[in-house]
Amino acid sequence: MRIHYVQEYQDSANIGTPYIITYNNDQYLWYKEGTHVQIATVYTLTSSTGGPYTGGSYLADGNGIENSPNLIIVSNLYPNPAADKVTVSFTLTENNEADIRLLNTVGQQVKLIHLADCITGENSIQIGTEQLPEGIYFAQILLNGTITANRRFVIAK
Repeated sequence: MRIHYVQEYQDSANIGTPYIITYNNDQYLWYKEGTHVQIATVYTLTSSTGGPYTGGSYLADGNGIENSPNLIIVSNLYPNPAADKVTVSFTLTENNEADIRLLNTVGQQVKLIHLADCITGENSIQIGTEQLPEGIYFAQILLNGTITANRRFVIAK
């Protein structure tokens, strides 16, 4: 199944002075029938801080995902925009290992954190962003090698 959506939204924070970013996102998502796992995405993102940025992602092997249980039930990322650190939190339906992957707007991995002992229920990790330049990033949560959550955030210093 293919889903196309267009979003216009604002994000704001007060980091010494008020900071407001306006976004326009045009995105296509593809799903394998009978699953809730996104197997591909293509997007064009324009913001008041720059753009347009285009990118995408896909699962190299979508086989077997129909047998994967829905292990993650909620995820969150804050603050957004971030300065020195960002907190990624998620709730799992069972104990599991997880990877948190940070990507820049061209899809390059800029950070990878492996969490060996995630528990059933709420999990949270703070990730230092002080060495990353300002810009738009994506945080992906991977369980068993499958992207289960994808959150966009901004680093503004």
